[in-house]
Amino acid sequence: MNLAVDCMQSDASRRFFEAYAKELHLAATDADVRRWYAANAEISMCHRDMLIGSTTLARQIGGVIVEFGAYVGGTTVALGRGAKAAGGRVITIEKGGAYDHPVIPSTDILADLRDNIAAHDLQDCITIIESDYQSVAERLREELAGEKVGLFLVDADRHFEQSFNIAREFLLPDAIVMIDDYRAPFAPEKEELTKPQVDGLVAAGELTGWGALYGVTWIGELGGGDQAGTEDKRSSEKPRPLDDVELVPMDEVVRITGSSGMLRAARLPSEWRQMADDETDSASPLLLFEDGKLVGPAHSPHKLVADHGGGSYSHWRDALWFSSSDTLPPELNNRTYTAMLGDQALNFCPSGKPMHGAQPLNARSSKNPHFDDDLVVWDDAYSGRYDSVSYDEQFDGQWKLFLEGQEGFVEHTGVDTSDEYIDDRIRELTDVPEYVSRKRFGILTPFVMTVNGGRKRAERRGVGGRLHIEPKFPIDYWRGKRCIDVGCGAGRWTRTLLELGATVKSVDVSEHGLKSTARFNRDVENLSLFDIGSKRPDLHEAFDFTICWGVVMCTHDPLIAFENVAKTVKPDGELYLMVYAPTYHASEFVTSARKRYHRDKMTFEERLAFVYELAGDDRANAINYLDMLNTEYNWTIDVETIRGWAQKFGFSEPHFLNEAEPHKGAHHVMMRKRPS
Repeated sequence: MNLAVDCMQSDASRRFFEAYAKELHLAATDADVRRWYAANAEISMCHRDMLIGSTTLARQIGGVIVEFGAYVGGTTVALGRGAKAAGGRVITIEKGGAYDHPVIPSTDILADLRDNIAAHDLQDCITIIESDYQSVAERLREELAGEKVGLFLVDADRHFEQSFNIAREFLLPDAIVMIDDYRAPFAPEKEELTKPQVDGLVAAGELTGWGALYGVTWIGELGGGDQAGTEDKRSSEKPRPLDDVELVPMDEVVRITGSSGMLRAARLPSEWRQMADDETDSASPLLLFEDGKLVGPAHSPHKLVADHGGGSYSHWRDALWFSSSDTLPPELNNRTYTAMLGDQALNFCPSGKPMHGAQPLNARSSKNPHFDDDLVVWDDAYSGRYDSVSYDEQFDGQWKLFLEGQEGFVEHTGVDTSDEYIDDRIRELTDVPEYVSRKRFGILTPFVMTVNGGRKRAERRGVGGRLHIEPKFPIDYWRGKRCIDVGCGAGRWTRTLLELGATVKSVDVSEHGLKSTARFNRDVENLSLFDIGSKRPDLHEAFDFTICWGVVMCTHDPLIAFENVAKTVKPDGELYLMVYAPTYHASEFVTSARKRYHRDKMTFEERLAFVYELAGDDRANAINYLDMLNTEYNWTIDVETIRGWAQKFGFSEPHFLNEAEPHKGAHHVMMRKRPS
């Protein structure tokens, strides 16, 4: 798939961007190169991608490079590394002083600049001119001694035009120019000073733009470059859309990200997935061009792309999430986009195919993955492939039957919230018996001997099975903690945490589940876990302890479901996750029974009758059978996937609480979020 990027503007830009794409790819795949750029970024206020571009361009120029505004030398070192490799040199102008920068402060800028250059062994190819911009021209003329400058870089805020006018006489006719803070999403006051000056020179024909490194640093060349006479040809011969690049329908974009606005998405080749931002710690080497001009910032959150556009984009999982550089939706602006990764490139034109109704590569499937594709064990590669369902209805029937006292749906470990059942949950967690009973009555085990038939009722408390949790938690483990019960159902874990001294927010989409939980908890809310990520930032990192019991694996996309749940946990807070293991729930018995339930039984009455038929003599356990059968998705999750989730979303190594349980049907997992 080595396609020519035939919408580049000039030979110089094409050579640079091909080399830049390869260097980005190398920085993502070679540990030594990655470490070098990481060390470089520690002394720079510029993004790592811009530093990689500086090194790449300096290596190509191979002659004299002039930089205005070195500060402590982050970009200077990047330029020096490239210049040294090509036998070139860097002249950098810095007036010195002190600057209390919030991230990289300096009490002696020139001393820190020299130290950083020396630390990277670049003092032989970098010359420092200590001067302000007003008096630097003569010293620069002496240092150059007739040589011309092939690359001019300016990081001088409002002094750009002044710096450009000073340097103009020393530049080669085809010199490359880089101007920082051309776009500054987080410092608009800098952009307001720089962008109008640059745009004025472009309009006057003195500069020709190639785009913006990391969407922030303007890059281009003097004059009109080598593109004269080609404008009409480029605009009339845009690449046609390729068959293997499909736009993702807008309903899927909204479903996956929770955002719309200016956000659009296109499927990428499956082999590009390993380079995505979520796989490389936001270091995807993918570059995006709009009509041949580099846009960005790359690695942008979906919400930023949706809300601010401006050409921002992200390579996330198997798709490119992008916006146009103007305010128009990409399918309306008649522009061609090029995604470039390493030595591969793909061209696509959103206006050439409809956004709505397109069938993307690895398209969503209306088939049930378990019945039709024999996919029962979840793999993160399936993320984005399957449709959402009516989750408000998925568990509501069983909570309604519980509230109505239906046989098999009450007096069950999986749902009951009365005192003795909560006592059992507390004992499973802490090994402390009859905790609630003693709080209420001051004596041990009053229920066994005196209430509702005594021993017979105690036996019924075992229906549904016991948890095998080790090690046990101290009885005061949750006291004073702020907790959230995501997918609270009828509220058994909410009530358990309340009894143990926590404050709890209970969220679910089931009407009857929330009605049950509201009997003992005031803080209940109808909220889908898929809305936590995009619509409820107030819940992000707001809780000391999050419990998500039996929910994630019953969704269309467990990866995104877990990501949203993980957002609620504070740094150094904890998450208790229960998901099905690839044992019982992956068996032929479960899969075939679920297929009959969904394909042959149309009414709820028919389905409930089938539940009791399947339960047989185990009728008192009917809720477990309905819970197993009724979900559209019934994924099982393996240990390595859980470990991958923990690492990806900022948790330490997860602890499997029931690891020693024989024939376990589920994983009970505790994980702690790493401190920020």
